[in-house]
Amino acid sequence: MKEIIKKLNDIGFKKSGVWKICEHGINFEITEDIGEEEFLYCFVLNDENIIYLGSSIKSIIKRFNGYKNPSKSQRTNYKVNNEISDYLKEGKNINIYIFLTSKIDNCEYKGFKLNLALGLEPALIKMVSKDNEVLINKKDNPYCVNKNEKNWKFRI
Repeated sequence: MKEIIKKLNDIGFKKSGVWKICEHGINFEITEDIGEEEFLYCFVLNDENIIYLGSSIKSIIKRFNGYKNPSKSQRTNYKVNNEISDYLKEGKNINIYIFLTSKIDNCEYKGFKLNLALGLEPALIKMVSKDNEVLINKKDNPYCVNKNEKNWKFRI
């Protein structure tokens, strides 16, 4: 297992699912019931490289359904769907790692509860970008540049 995956496990990410090819495209399978609405997630290729890292305030099912069935107007979801599909067609595995940040207590500033997922995401993207080319979920993120039509890639 690469060092980056070990770091994610140390932070609190757990392997929680997998992407699969199905008759109508791709589908995800979550291995445990997670109803959280504040979490970080990443899609990991062959348990070695992170190909996507994001955060969400939607339920996991709603968020991942956006990747499963994107509309063309959802540019990032569409790109992620294509990337996952291409890797799966090549016979590669894509595991889903999730960090339930709402389980962390005492994450507040002067009485305001902070969203740890949104706070950690840019720092994790910066950390991950040193070792991987990763799809990201925000076109205006300072750590990415559109290198081609297929992917958003990190820049260092």
